[in-house]
Parts: sequence; structure tokens; C-alpha cells
Amino acid sequence: MILKVVPAFLVFQDETVFGIGVTPLLVKWNLKTTGRFVPYFESGAGLVFSSSEVPEGASSLNFTPQDGFGVQIFSNERRAIRFGARYMHISNGGTASPNPGINSLQFLIGYEWFK
Repeated sequence: MILKVVPAFLVFQDETVFGIGVTPLLVKWNLKTTGRFVPYFESGAGLVFSSSEVPEGASSLNFTPQDGFGVQIFSNERRAIRFGARYMHISNGGTASPNPGINSLQFLIGYEWFK
């Protein structure tokens, strides 16, 4: 299990909306256990707290179910560069009306370090 925090979450609509995201439930499966190149699949759910309603007229608290895949390229056994793609649905989950939701495809580049 992994805890993911997104300190700067941006949504571009009529006005740019700023937010903070947290994904307390994120499960990652490494498809290989050894080697320099390790492909993975991940699935999870989280929350986004935003400065305005996302989408407009909906809610400033949204749920974010998500699935993704990618590859980690290890420079040593505790450091890796990560490239991936993720599908994320942003929705208030019916806690407010309306609940139109937003679907997004995100591309990721990151640096990871492990204990």
C-alpha cells in the first residue's frame, strides 16, 4: 500500500482551480521483482479538496478513483525514475447535485526512493 499526496492539483475550466489531493488507498503491483526496468500497474481511490467547485456548480470536495500503469527505471536498488499514465475520474460521488464528473488521462514523470 502506498499513500500519495499531490500538493498542487490544477483544474482548468472557466477559472483555474487549485487543489490538494490525497490518495490514502493506492495499491501497486510490480510485474517484475528484479532488474533495472520494472513495469507496474496501480489502482486506488482518493480525495481532492479544491478552492472552487469542480466541475463548476458541483462540489469543492471530490472523490478520485484511478487506475494506471508505467515503468520504474532503477539507478540503484533504492532509487528509480518513474514514467506512467493514469486514468482518473473526479466526481463528488452524489454528495452534491449535480454530479457531472470529469474523466482525465494523466501522464506522469517522477522520482522515487525506497527504504
